[in-house]
Amino acid sequence: MKIPSNGQLLTLFLECACDALSQRKDILESTSFQGINRITVHCTIDKKYLVDSNSDITENFAPELFTQVSLINKDNYSANIKICINLPLMQYRLNRPQNASFQADVCIAFLQSLSKILHIEFSEDSRQKLINTGNRPARMAISKEERTFDTLEIKPNIPEAKHFKLARKTLANFIKDAGVQEGNYELQKAKDIINPLADFFREKIHTTIRSINREHLLQFVIENYDAYVAEDHRKKKNIMLSLQHEVNYNRTEKLAKQSTEFNRMSANYRYLLECTLSLNSKSEAIPTTDDILQLLADIDWLIVLYNASDILHNDIDVGGLNIDNFLHPTSIFFRRS
Repeated sequence: MKIPSNGQLLTLFLECACDALSQRKDILESTSFQGINRITVHCTIDKKYLVDSNSDITENFAPELFTQVSLINKDNYSANIKICINLPLMQYRLNRPQNASFQADVCIAFLQSLSKILHIEFSEDSRQKLINTGNRPARMAISKEERTFDTLEIKPNIPEAKHFKLARKTLANFIKDAGVQEGNYELQKAKDIINPLADFFREKIHTTIRSINREHLLQFVIENYDAYVAEDHRKKKNIMLSLQHEVNYNRTEKLAKQSTEFNRMSANYRYLLECTLSLNSKSEAIPTTDDILQLLADIDWLIVLYNASDILHNDIDVGGLNIDNFLHPTSIFFRRS
């Protein structure tokens, strides 16, 4: 059974509180903050009230969501306050909620706390308006699900924008050396550019793999691909679970985007794994994480080139390659015939 850790629950509380306040900003705008323009809230876990990951979600009998509220410092225009959160209570209240009453209560507890320590006026009228918002559809929920597989809970390493830009720059240098000019190239002309590009990049990737320690690379790829699969499963599961509450995004579009991105990066990881196994490097050189992420970004471009070459070669579609004035391959396009 998978129950979020206390740290994850605290992060969820921050998301929940920010969303709750944002959804009720029309009510908050009528509240006078006595000239204070900025209130910084430091949320922390009350160690007297911790969630046991081995226990079921049960009713919490401690009544206060904020177990302790204190003023850190204050001047005429800003204030810093500290709030200790009763996480078991939050978990119980968000366990398959029927409405938005918990988020309404978060706003009420927050404004009551500000009223006490900063002497901000919190009228009964505002309080009643916040109570009434509790009948809205829930926007946050926690549920307990059976884990379908076990894996390390680590954030996967995936290439960043800088890695893809560097890969494209490498391609641009090859295009420049080959004497290719700016423009749109279609059909055979496009193939004459794409195929040498793919050959060049494949050899570059294989040379890099041969130059680094095989065991280290295998461990990195397996651990991170495992984590990436787990993260994809969690993200898709969260989208499905969001059917229990209101969201401000299109679920279908988000699920499709997640699937597309997963398929793309999954192919990159699998290619790297297969090459690492088949090339059987004897090198002792240990690569940095950045080195491996650059490899994955290079592989991403290689697969794009392979796919384009296959489509053009087999006359599946009419397409080509765009080369900009910096000799960057800006896009590979296809037009339905």
